[in-house]
Amino acid sequence: MMDNRVIEERIINALRQQEPMEPRKQELGGGFYYKCHWLSCDGDVNKFMDFCPKCGQRILWESK
Repeated sequence: MMDNRVIEERIINALRQQEPMEPRKQELGGGFYYKCHWLSCDGDVNKFMDFCPKCGQRILWESK
């Protein structure tokens, strides 16, 4: 049986992931690529994705 604090923490984390966050923009060899906002995830994302495939964070793009 799970502790109520663990369940509450999971619910809060799920709600936080629904808030769109801008990805981290990084330059590589003259081009740009994007990483998930969360450093602990560090998943690769692109402008065709609305969510990070690794952690589920909703992605906020400045313009698609």
